[in-house]
Amino acid sequence: MKVVRATTEHLAQAMALAMKFVKECPFQELVPKSIADEKEAFDALGAMINNGIVLLAIHDDGRAVGIIGGYVTSWWWKSAAKIAMEMLWYVEPTARGGRAAIVTLNAFEQAGKEAGAGWTMMQAGVVEDAVAKRVLQKRGYQVQGPICIKEL
Repeated sequence: MKVVRATTEHLAQAMALAMKFVKECPFQELVPKSIADEKEAFDALGAMINNGIVLLAIHDDGRAVGIIGGYVTSWWWKSAAKIAMEMLWYVEPTARGGRAAIVTLNAFEQAGKEAGAGWTMMQAGVVEDAVAKRVLQKRGYQVQGPICIKEL
C-alpha cells in the first residue's frame, strides 16, 4: 500500500471514491442527485486537489482504495494558528481493517504539518459505528462532539 498526493490526473479515481463516501454518509439530502450536482461535486473535488490536500491510498494492485482530503486554514478565533481540516476520509469496505485508513491519516497529518498546520481536525466523530472515532482517539485525537482534534 502506498499513498500518493492526488493531481488532476487522479481526479476520476478520487471522484469514484468520493461518490462512494457520499452514498454511505447519513446526510443523504446532500448527496448529488443530478448531473448538475455531480458536476458541482467533481469541480469542488478538483478545486480541493488544486488548492488543498487530497491523498489516495493505492493498493498493491494499483487500485485506489482510500481517500482523504481537506484544506489548511486558520482557526476562526486565532488567525495565526493553522489547522489541517479534513473534508472527506473514506476507505472502501473491502480495504477496511487494513492499513489504508492509517496511511492516509498519517500522510494527511504530515502534509498539513508541511503546509504550516499545527493541528489536525477530523470529522469522524459523526460516524454511527464510531470505528473511525476510536481509531482517532487511539492516535491522540481529542473528541469534542462530532469533531476530533489533535495537535501535530
